Amino acid sequence: SILIEKYALKWQIQGSEELMKSLIRCESSGNPLAHALTQKEDSWGVSQINLLAHTNITKEQATDPDFAIDFMAKHIASGDAPRMWYTCYKKATQ
Repeated sequence: SILIEKYALKWQIQGSEELMKSLIRCESSGNPLAHALTQKEDSWGVSQINLLAHTNITKEQATDPDFAIDFMAKHIASGDAPRMWYTCYKKATQ
């Protein structure tokens, strides 16, 4: 995807494009309107951004693929991905 390549370059994580594609497939099947609701999460979009944990992010932002993929790339670059997308990250890196 062009967005994945764009944000891998922006966050200097070239080589992580396949990881990002795997996370997106696992989290949302690439559906920008994907929604998961439990007691601990209200997650939206291709990157399943949890609005309960990220109160500064709106549903509109979370369901915007441009915003969501930038968000994911930023958190891969910072090392937060294994914690934030634990189950899918584990599957993607096995």
